[in-house]
Amino acid sequence: MPNQSTVAIHAGRSASSPDDTRERDEATYRALIATDLTEEQRQRIAEPPEIYPRQASVLGLHWHPEFVPMDLIRQRIEATFPNREDELIIPTQHNELTSYGPYTGVEIDCFSPSFNRKVQLLVHFASEKLEGRGGVFRAMLAHTFQYRQSQLFELIDSILLPGFEDRVNEAASRSGADEDVVEFVRDRTRRLSELIQRHESNTPPEMLKNKLIRNYLDALRDEHEPRFIDRA
Repeated sequence: MPNQSTVAIHAGRSASSPDDTRERDEATYRALIATDLTEEQRQRIAEPPEIYPRQASVLGLHWHPEFVPMDLIRQRIEATFPNREDELIIPTQHNELTSYGPYTGVEIDCFSPSFNRKVQLLVHFASEKLEGRGGVFRAMLAHTFQYRQSQLFELIDSILLPGFEDRVNEAASRSGADEDVVEFVRDRTRRLSELIQRHESNTPPEMLKNKLIRNYLDALRDEHEPRFIDRA
C-alpha cells in the first residue's frame, strides 16, 4: 500500500498542519449537515430562474423536499407555473410522511430477505386518510428511517474494517480504482467517521445517509484534482 506522501502527490494535495486539517474538516462537516437555509438560499428557491406561463398541467411525483420547507416549495411552483389549471404533486421524502395539498407521499427504504437487497416502496394517498389515523404506519416508517442510517454505518465499516476487505476489492475492481484511490477513500472515510462520532448529538438524523460520504469527498475538490475525486 502507498504511504501518505504517495497519496498526497497523486491527489495533488498541498501540505498542511494537523490543526489546519482538523479545522477544515470540522467546517466541511458543519456545512454538509446544515439544514438551516440562508436568506439568499430562500430567495433563490422562491424566485425560479425560468417561468412557464403557458403550462396548464403540472405533474410532480417521486421528488424529495429534503429540508426545504413546503411553503417555499409551494412559492416556487406557483411562481414557475403561474397559470396552471391542473396539478398532481406528491412529495416522497425518505421514510417520512410529507404532504402537498390534498396528497401525501413517502419513499420507504427497507431490506428484502427474499431478494437479498434493499428495496424502495413509493406510497401515495389522499392526505385526508391520515386524519386521526396512521399511528402504526408512522411507527413502521420510524423503523425504516433507522434502517437507512444503518446503511451508512455499514458502508463505513465495509471501507474501514479488515473483515470486509473483499467488498473493497470488489468495488475497486469494478471501478478500476488503484491503491492510491482506495487508501485515500479509507483515510477520508476514517476522518468522516470520527466527525460523526464527535458531533453525534448535533447531527440531524436525516443527514446520516450513504450520500454523506460522497458529499464529503465532493467537498474536497478545491484541495485535490477533480478527476481523482471523481474516481474516489
